Amino acid sequence: MYFNLHSGKKIFIQDKSFQFIFVVFLISLGIGIFDAIFSIYLENILKDPSLVGFVSAIITMIMFFTYLFLTQMYSKYPVTHVWLVSTLLMGFCLFLLYFFSQIVIFAILIGLVVISMTLHFNTTAIILRHSSTLENIGKIQGYYYTFRNIGWVIGPLISSFILYKFGLLNNFLAIGLFIFSGWLLFLYYQIKAYEENKPQTISLKSIRQNIVDYFRNKELFKLYFLRGALSLYWSVFYIFTPLYILYNGLSISFIGIFLGVATIPVVVIEYFIAKKIDVILKKELFITGSFLISLFLILAFVFSGYIYLSLIFILLSIIGAGFLEPTCETYFFNNVNQFIADRYYGVYRTSDSLFSLTSRLFFGFILLFLKIKFIYLFTGIFFILIYFISKNIKN
Repeated sequence: MYFNLHSGKKIFIQDKSFQFIFVVFLISLGIGIFDAIFSIYLENILKDPSLVGFVSAIITMIMFFTYLFLTQMYSKYPVTHVWLVSTLLMGFCLFLLYFFSQIVIFAILIGLVVISMTLHFNTTAIILRHSSTLENIGKIQGYYYTFRNIGWVIGPLISSFILYKFGLLNNFLAIGLFIFSGWLLFLYYQIKAYEENKPQTISLKSIRQNIVDYFRNKELFKLYFLRGALSLYWSVFYIFTPLYILYNGLSISFIGIFLGVATIPVVVIEYFIAKKIDVILKKELFITGSFLISLFLILAFVFSGYIYLSLIFILLSIIGAGFLEPTCETYFFNNVNQFIADRYYGVYRTSDSLFSLTSRLFFGFILLFLKIKFIYLFTGIFFILIYFISKNIKN
């Protein structure tokens, strides 16, 4: 089918949204394993939980500038080509981490992983948007996040098994296998996004104009904070919760099991939201999600003396993330047309990096003076603010 975005530009995409979602599922298995072991891998190298937060902040800074500058390249190069190159590079660099643990090589490989992973996520969203209509974009986004999170349920369980049987580094072999499998399946399905427009010049002026235009839109400005808050939550969950588990005396294999089980509520919530999101008021989803995260994280802090009860509250908080995740993407695409989405999406997704960067620096600093449980208190208080922002957005 053809989508006429504006004069002189057409995009053709085969009607293969769900085939592409299955490709994303395979790749998510690899990324799920990586997320489950990354903070442990860093701590194993750095031997200090506060340094894990600071290094994670540096990684997020790289991601921020990638979203801001390199994501403009699909205005010059075909989206499909950028997706193929970035996904292949991501899988290859993660695979190489099995063989190299020297700090310099590690830094280079992780830098390339961050850049390629950012481009992978960005082009994935653009391909999905171009293969959708305003009538079904919510449903497509809902199913996308459902299957992606199923991958993030199974991925940590696989990592837990590998940790128990074969050790930490063997996880990188499994990561490479799943990502390469998804990449090959993408080629097999012949998923394409051809752009018949003349190459555009990428300049600092055009990037600056995109930023100015984005933040002039009041609803997109509010959405920037909502999306950023969700990214802050995922940083706490995937970076600091494994350390919280480890420093409370639980086994390293328990981390993968917990992360896998904790993602199940997200999958269930997002599946049902996917079926109804185009008729549900987005404002109510934002309000409910932010309230649940705030409530359960504060309870996790209050009952931190009872580790299993505290972890149950952390697990329950992820239900709130299930309300927020597909709603943010749908709300963004409902507020802009396809051509504007190409220009604004990179700016919109800098919220991920900016809030993750700020949180990791802040929490890394906090860990120099306070116990790791205080991270949940501060995050819960922050989501009270997000709750009030949610009450002021338009449906």
